[in-house]
Amino acid sequence: MTHILALSGSLRAASYNTALLRAAQTYAPAGTTVEVVTLHDIPFFNEDVEAAEGWPASVRALREKIQAADALLISTPEYNSGIPGVLKNAFDWISRSNASHPSVLQHKPTALMGATPGGFGTAVAQGSCLPMLRALGVHLWTGQRMMVANAHTLFNDGELSSPEYQTQMRHYMQGLVAFAQAQRP
Repeated sequence: MTHILALSGSLRAASYNTALLRAAQTYAPAGTTVEVVTLHDIPFFNEDVEAAEGWPASVRALREKIQAADALLISTPEYNSGIPGVLKNAFDWISRSNASHPSVLQHKPTALMGATPGGFGTAVAQGSCLPMLRALGVHLWTGQRMMVANAHTLFNDGELSSPEYQTQMRHYMQGLVAFAQAQRP
């Protein structure tokens, strides 16, 4: 059994990125669970809050989910040629560690994907995410790419309707699961 935690970098109710993660659930290999989470409850990162109150409950809960997962799957939209602030903010919180709470990201098998109505997919956003992920010490899977362009034409009522992308998603998830399983101690 492989458990993948899937983070959507979009807060929009009809988010193509959240829908893309639901497609990852649908096309994941048998024996795989994909838990889709959004970042609605993560407050703005503030070291003063951390010093005075510790990590907010929503941050602790997300860290626990990441710790328990075999892999992390991030789906990011592309806003102004980069990742959305809400996604960067979540990683600013998640990356925090101390003596009693080590990093939950160090060596975590991680993959990127994204969907956008634009014509170039999320290549720039995914590329802009790489320095952050390297700094956090994740074990990034680069075996395949999943960059969905013209997303507004490929989803029907929140379901991935393109046979081409359905096949691509099936192969992508097979590769990610194999990568995650190979990283197990």
